[in-house]
Amino acid sequence: MEGMTAIGQVGEIKRRLLTPAKIDGASVVVIALPDGFQVVENRCPHQQADILHEGSVDDGGLTCPLHGRTFDLVDGRCRNGAGRLTLVPWKQIGDTLWAGPLPAQGFSSF
Repeated sequence: MEGMTAIGQVGEIKRRLLTPAKIDGASVVVIALPDGFQVVENRCPHQQADILHEGSVDDGGLTCPLHGRTFDLVDGRCRNGAGRLTLVPWKQIGDTLWAGPLPAQGFSSF
């Protein structure tokens, strides 16, 4: 698990829909989905605010609370505008969720 960081216990993460965490000082958010998880950089590509952990999840998308942009949780693309979330690799080992490292390219801006 080189380059990965332990995020927390799977059961605890599943109880919350959105869980903020840190990977090497960078802010990420773990989204608990019916069939697993998604981990993304906790930064809206529009205003670069670390706010996505306060967003909402519906129909496979994460909506930013600042301006209502919704990002697909499969590929990170914005469904109603430009931009893309940075998806972070993750792995469940036993009862622990691991994630990282963040991709070098960072996030896309508008």
